[in-house]
Amino acid sequence: MKNKLLQISISLGQCPGAGWISAVPAQGHKLYYGRKFVYLLEALLNTRIMKTILTIIISVLTLSLQAQNNKTKELIKSIEGQYQLDERGEVAFTYFIEMDSIPKETLYNASLLVLRDVYDGIGELNINDATSQLLVASGEWKKVYEAFALTTESVDAKHQTRINTVDGKVTVTIALQKMVFSETGKYGKTEEFSMNEIYPMNPSGKKKNVIGRAFYNSYSKSMQLLVAIEKGLKQSPLLPN
Repeated sequence: MKNKLLQISISLGQCPGAGWISAVPAQGHKLYYGRKFVYLLEALLNTRIMKTILTIIISVLTLSLQAQNNKTKELIKSIEGQYQLDERGEVAFTYFIEMDSIPKETLYNASLLVLRDVYDGIGELNINDATSQLLVASGEWKKVYEAFALTTESVDAKHQTRINTVDGKVTVTIALQKMVFSETGKYGKTEEFSMNEIYPMNPSGKKKNVIGRAFYNSYSKSMQLLVAIEKGLKQSPLLPN
């Protein structure tokens, strides 16, 4: 009779839904602590895996940032000597367009039309002085550079174009005046800097990569603007065929 009762008790302990019945309590304790050890081991492995993943991510980001900084240095070096910081604290690019023996008055009127055309949508004409043969237009290039990380950072470039005409020659000066930095996010802000505040660039500066790329892209846009002005002048209907 005792053997039968023991057999029934063991059978119930093995039935589904009867896990609270056990004929051998010691084995249950072993199973409990065994599972706990497995959980702790998994947690430890997960922690080590996470540390490894974080280490890899940090290494990749560091290498990527270093590559970007090196590329920025190469770009800036490629345009050395093609601009100057003038007495106004602006970075200026000056270009001379030879126009044979065309009178300055004709060149002035042609330059006026061209300047209005190339600044359409990006700025406006500020000075139109036929007496001194001077034309000045101001504008702003939006998002000359954008950086994406934890926040999005964009840079706008404020610039001015000055044109002087004399007989047979047009002098075009494009001056980068200010950089406007905008940052999104909870603590986002907008800051404006004169060119002499950020140039020459600090090689150890926190934003050297963003400043450098924005500067190079602004240089590229300045060259594109110069090309457009020269092309517009040489194709002007006001000039003799």
